[in-house]
Amino acid sequence: MKCGGFKLFVNLTLVIFIALHTVVGIGEIIYAINAGGPAHLGDHGIKYRPDPLEGQIGVASDYGKQLIISRVSANDQILYQTERYHHNSFSYDIPISESGRYV
Repeated sequence: MKCGGFKLFVNLTLVIFIALHTVVGIGEIIYAINAGGPAHLGDHGIKYRPDPLEGQIGVASDYGKQLIISRVSANDQILYQTERYHHNSFSYDIPISESGRYV
């Protein structure tokens, strides 16, 4: 897609982590979305939900499937090959069930 003469590529993989008082690893993953793509079970057991904005706002694109993302496994490449973009702003509503520190 061209936008003002520039190709617009937005690669958004959204993952929210619970921050620990002393960060030892990435913490507990409570919500993960494969933006612009389907549900996916990642190599590290992360369950990515399908894009909840499908059919609501913006455009989902799998243009990145033409590319090989060699820094990740073949299984997880889909997370970097799908995207959602819009010419205006948009956001995801993330359900949080309890108060705490989130990153």
